[in-house]
Amino acid sequence: METSKAISVKGITKLIKNSLENNLLLQSVWIEGEVSNFRAPFSGHWYFTMKDSDAILRCVMFKSRIRSLQGMPVDGDKILIRGNIAVYEKDGQYQCYVERWLPTGAGELSLAYEKLKERFIKEGLFDEESKKELPFFPKRIGVITSETGAAIQDMVRVSTRRNPTISLTLFPVRVQGELAAGEIAEGIAVMDKLGFDAIVVGRGGGSLEELWAFNEEVVVRAIHQAKTPVISAVGHESDVTLSDFAADVRAATPSQAMELLVPEKAGIERYIQREKRRLTEQMNRRIHFLRAKLSPLQKDGYRSWEIYLGNQRREVERHLERIRRRSLEYIKEKKSEWSHLYLALATLDPYRSLARGYSIAEKLDGNMVTSYQDVEINERLRIKLATGRLLVEVKERTENDEEKD
Repeated sequence: METSKAISVKGITKLIKNSLENNLLLQSVWIEGEVSNFRAPFSGHWYFTMKDSDAILRCVMFKSRIRSLQGMPVDGDKILIRGNIAVYEKDGQYQCYVERWLPTGAGELSLAYEKLKERFIKEGLFDEESKKELPFFPKRIGVITSETGAAIQDMVRVSTRRNPTISLTLFPVRVQGELAAGEIAEGIAVMDKLGFDAIVVGRGGGSLEELWAFNEEVVVRAIHQAKTPVISAVGHESDVTLSDFAADVRAATPSQAMELLVPEKAGIERYIQREKRRLTEQMNRRIHFLRAKLSPLQKDGYRSWEIYLGNQRREVERHLERIRRRSLEYIKEKKSEWSHLYLALATLDPYRSLARGYSIAEKLDGNMVTSYQDVEINERLRIKLATGRLLVEVKERTENDEEKD
């Protein structure tokens, strides 16, 4: 017996560990099974066992991997895990170091979603460094969505309420189905070349299958490559697509996208104050510069300093007067510009017309009535007046203002 070739316990364990970790089949492997002995101690890590009818597998998931997850598995759950097989040297047992987990019922689409997400992350398509800031006061906003869905109606309603002077341009596309992804990507590329201040891509809520177009690679890459800031506004708050990660900003709903983009009156006033402060700072810096030019003359004891200083003082005064005059002209110009804007906003306010005897008809769900075809006989409506509201019931519909015999 050649005892000189004996290997220590640590050595043999290290050999086994290296053998497992160098086997590519055991790295980033997906495993299906049932959870048992699940523990989540104060350390923040998860410890559990995966089992089926023939075997068990010890698993650990570190808290750094858990932070981005919602919920946790419990004993008896059928789940899919992805992880690396390695040896825990202290007790000499192999185990799976879990990176992700999904319910078994998540199906092929969920697996495809996770694989696409991992690939895009590695390519840097979701990096924060590439995100662009939204414009403070956009004048033209491009919208890519269905022309018949509720999303465009919600966006128009919110944008008009907040600032009716801002222009919305629709690029109509399919938002689900085999052709949807190509149309959405084309819309992004076209609008990116037309000089819009921002682009909104979105639709209403739906199932994973219905929202899948916004997970397609062609859409994600189109968003990432766009030079125009893009807001992704897909589904409801709980719906998260790969377009949300690629976009510069994610909005929970299409309506919220307009709230993020379209400034209200208070935002305009803040802009004016900021411009005023900027002008004042520029003027102060100029005054400080001119005063600094006079300092050396006083220190050097120049004999004709009184004459020279008088000339310089008059020059400074001319500069100051010119700066003050230009500043006042600029402020007056800005005030006039924003006064016109305020007047336009007030003129377009539908609620101001109520004081002149007009009224606004709304359905009970809050949608505004603009045509006799929007309502049914015996349907109840709310009528908003200048000093209150009425609840009425439709008894007759006519196509024109004049009554028909």
